[in-house]
Amino acid sequence: MTRVSGLLVASLVAVCPVATLSEPVVGQKFGDWTFECVARSQNSADCSLTQVVTANETQNPVAQFRISAPKADRPGFMSVLIPLGTNLRDGLEASFDNGVPMPFVPYTCTKNGCLLIAPVSEAVAESLRAQNALDLAFSITNTNRRYAVKSSLKGLTKAFEETKWFDGATFNVAPTPESGTD
Repeated sequence: MTRVSGLLVASLVAVCPVATLSEPVVGQKFGDWTFECVARSQNSADCSLTQVVTANETQNPVAQFRISAPKADRPGFMSVLIPLGTNLRDGLEASFDNGVPMPFVPYTCTKNGCLLIAPVSEAVAESLRAQNALDLAFSITNTNRRYAVKSSLKGLTKAFEETKWFDGATFNVAPTPESGTD
């Protein structure tokens, strides 16, 4: 019986190839990033890679980074949620550790903080893969203090490989009327 079972397993393995890369699962860690999904309907979800940066002294969150997947009608984007009260007039400086800037723009502020977003172009995706950190600098209203936040990029190359995000084909997105590409 063991010999027959062994032959059956061997023949099934030969006929049914085993996948080498699996889809990431919610909660899976890629270096300093976590794969997360939010259900939008019974058959769809918005997935992203997230990282929370905390203050060394207090371990309170000071920034939450999120990289969202490209979709058929839009490119992927990166967002950062920073503390409410950030002086957006003074601007937010963001750059990779090689000095290349990351063009975050203010999107909205809520009771949870201020959300800034930036599209992930092919050049940005390459910097996310190749660099070690993304540095932010901002100030809080009514203070003279400038805050510096460093986000690790460790794990993004593997995450992009497993999710197949930003693999070259995802940058050929057809413009939509809302995207203002004229």
